[in-house]
Parts: sequence; structure tokens; C-alpha cells
Amino acid sequence: MGKPLTEDRPPAGHEIARGLARHLHRQQVAAQRLLTLLDQERQALAGPKISGERLTELSIAKQAILENLEQLETTRRRAQRSLGHAPDHNGAMQLARDQGCLPAWTRLQDLAARAQRLNQLNGGSLRVRQQQNQRILNYLTEAAGRTLHTSVSAMPAGKALAHFSAAASRQPQLP
Repeated sequence: MGKPLTEDRPPAGHEIARGLARHLHRQQVAAQRLLTLLDQERQALAGPKISGERLTELSIAKQAILENLEQLETTRRRAQRSLGHAPDHNGAMQLARDQGCLPAWTRLQDLAARAQRLNQLNGGSLRVRQQQNQRILNYLTEAAGRTLHTSVSAMPAGKALAHFSAAASRQPQLP
């Protein structure tokens, strides 16, 4: 039979498991913060009027969280490899299983999948808005060209040239 465990020092495997559990919890917290920002982004995109300033703020905050998540993931993968597990998804799952952290690992994977889906939906919403804006801009540009063409073509040639020359020589007025 092995030595009895003392309360002073838990076995090394126990320390690793506690460390992995804490690390997975930090990753879960960061993933949940990302989901919150993605939901705020979704709401901002769903409104009738989009604030570019708000979307920029959300984008900066998302980038900071993504960088944090990447650092956490790099640390976790390094530990995974140093403990002799394969450097892939199966190795991560096996490590979590071995350390009694499989529920935390599964929860993290669920959060990551939700974040990926929401990010894809938000990206789709942005593309639709951009396409709508482009169609409106194209229409306005075309309408302005027709209006300008119609009003200029109705003028005698000399008057049209004078009109363009006067417009080109005007200096913008400062407020």
C-alpha cells in the first residue's frame, strides 16, 4: 500500500487537475464575455440605425478578449503536450478526462461553438447591411448622374460650359 496522503501536500495529479480546472474556468469566463459582446453586436446590427462608433467599440473589446483566449489556449496546449497528450482535440479531451475536468472542457467547447455561430450570424448581418448600403449608394449615384445629365443636356451648349466652369472655379466657403 502507498504512503498515506497528508493534508499538507496533495498528490501531483491533484495539483494538475486543480490547475486545469482553474484554467478551463478562466477560458470559460473569457468565452462567456465574448458571447456577451457578440450578442451586443447582434443587437446593434438588428436595429434600424447602426452606430459605427458602437460597432467599433465592440470590435476593439472583442479583439482584446480573443487575444486573451488565444494566450489561454496556447498555455493549455503547452501543458497538454508537456503531460504527454497529443496536440489535438482528442488529446485535449483525454487530458480533461484524465484530470476529471471533462464537464468543464465540454462546457468550454459548447461556449466556443456558440461564439463561432453567433460571430458567423453577425458577419452575415454585416454583409447584408453593406450590400443594402451599396445598392442605395449606386441608386443615388445613378439618380444624381441622371439629374445632372438631364439638367445640363437641357441647357444650350455655351450655357452648360459656363455652368461647369463657374462650379469648378468656386472656392468652398468656410464656416
